Amino acid sequence: MSINAKNDHSNVVNKQALRNGATFTPQLRELNKYLFIDRFSKTTLCVYNEIVYLFNTNEGVAFPSYNYFLRELNMSSVTVSKAIKKLVGVNLVGKIGEKGQRNLYLPYYPLDEEGFKRAFPIASSKREATVAKSKRKSNTDKERLEKYQRKIEIAEEEE
Repeated sequence: MSINAKNDHSNVVNKQALRNGATFTPQLRELNKYLFIDRFSKTTLCVYNEIVYLFNTNEGVAFPSYNYFLRELNMSSVTVSKAIKKLVGVNLVGKIGEKGQRNLYLPYYPLDEEGFKRAFPIASSKREATVAKSKRKSNTDKERLEKYQRKIEIAEEEE
């Protein structure tokens, strides 16, 4: 499996050394839009983040076992298998390996906004509708707050 420039996994892995020798890999906020894809769950997101975290820069792949996910994240092999299939299906992870052998995973960088719209138009529409609804709610809340503040100002002036 070759990695194209758009999905260069080196962009994903940004392990920063902390003072105590541990590493920190930030979660990509660009992944949140994937939650609008049918059957892409927070569990799937968690599996992706773990694959990114376990990416071995010397080997160029991540190679967690299903037992690892059970032990560290309390996920069954069925749950992990479904999540990995979904990640491969949306091209966030490349999977190398044959049945019966340990799988190797290549984490890919999420699509940018335009790429996501082209690849997942239904999810993109759902996301846009949710964002619009949220903005309307925020505006309504802001208007209510301003109205309440004006009421208080008027009451204070009358005193």
